[in-house]
Amino acid sequence: MLASGFPSNPIARSALEKLPDLGITRPAPTQTLSHKKCPDASIRATIRTMNPTEQTTVSPPRSQFVTLLAWFSIAVSCLMIFTSLMQNLMVHVLIPPDAFETLAQQGNSAPLPPFALFMFKHFKLIVFLFFLLSAVLLVSSIGLLKRKNWARIAFIVMLGVGIAWTVAMLPMQASIMNDVTQSLGGEAPADVENFVTIFRGVTLAFAVVFTAIHGWLIYKLCTAQIRAEFS
Repeated sequence: MLASGFPSNPIARSALEKLPDLGITRPAPTQTLSHKKCPDASIRATIRTMNPTEQTTVSPPRSQFVTLLAWFSIAVSCLMIFTSLMQNLMVHVLIPPDAFETLAQQGNSAPLPPFALFMFKHFKLIVFLFFLLSAVLLVSSIGLLKRKNWARIAFIVMLGVGIAWTVAMLPMQASIMNDVTQSLGGEAPADVENFVTIFRGVTLAFAVVFTAIHGWLIYKLCTAQIRAEFS
């Protein structure tokens, strides 16, 4: 900004002297000269250095963490969509319409675990919801790659839902294992007991690792440095 008088800098003074030749009215000493009105690139650059109020906004650098997370999620969601499409094709085309209803009715007399009975009764709905979840994950992953803030929030919500689902599945899986051992009647064989013990240990270890990774991702997406990347 030219607050008082013209600059003593010879380059700036030379740039101002060229303005009448370019068809631009020479500004008064108290006027602010905008570089956007000057057609000459070299003079625009000189005027820009003279006017500190006209500064270009610099976007924060894009971190590799968000980029890699977005591309990984895009790949996983595409695989999930392909899997869910195959499941929907199998359920609605290859399998008879009343197959799952028949299995559910047989479960009323046979000792099927309650969770398995619920899956048989609502299998089509579960497969469709899995497809919707995959589509939402794909859209959110693309938005995350483009640094959209709504995608960051949606991603955090899905990570939180994943943690809650993993924790909720622990007692459910333990109940399934109990139903399996009870269905054998009396005391289960040693190899079955060993399998149940190993299965519970692996399930618990997976839940701990899964929850820790998802919790760390939520923390990273909430940090000020990462939030600054999103519009």
